[in-house]
Amino acid sequence: MYEAPMPGTLQTTPAELAIVCIESWPHATLFLESAEPAVFWMNPAAEKCLRDWGATLAGRRIQLAQRERQKAFEDFLSRATSEVSSWVMDLSGDGRALVFRCRLIGETGFRLLTVFHPENPPTSVPDVGALFGLTPSETRILEGIVDGRRADDLAESLGVSIETVRTHIRRFYNKLGVNSREQMIAKVSAYRVP
Repeated sequence: MYEAPMPGTLQTTPAELAIVCIESWPHATLFLESAEPAVFWMNPAAEKCLRDWGATLAGRRIQLAQRERQKAFEDFLSRATSEVSSWVMDLSGDGRALVFRCRLIGETGFRLLTVFHPENPPTSVPDVGALFGLTPSETRILEGIVDGRRADDLAESLGVSIETVRTHIRRFYNKLGVNSREQMIAKVSAYRVP
């Protein structure tokens, strides 16, 4: 016996609802088939992002405009696990970058790839060291400062002197081209990811 749906109830599946949400998501989102990785589906933001930043689809594979970064990009995708990983690609040498986040989706064999670009910045800092050419120590201290920690607290927790922390701060200020904590946080904040 057929029962008519109650007024106001949705006649859609959870998967259809998820696709509607992802299509309206402001960040470029793609589903990649695991074996290739080939693009299975992408939202309109991903189509625009690929077009705007010079990436193309060769068949169903993403081809970066920066050909020299293609292997590193494909290696990043191939290392995807159920944990979110991030990869940063400098666009122009002026600090603008694409931030890629990727993870396997359960046991489906698919990868979820999200791309954040400078006009639609993310909200936590992934791989900021690679973006600005920082050493691992400089990166740890930068991330600590962005998280609101004081230099003396960082020195104690890292087991180094306060002078070592200050030296790292001077070095990454120079690499970022900033002169103050406020300028540094403003520059790094452009690359934050949710």
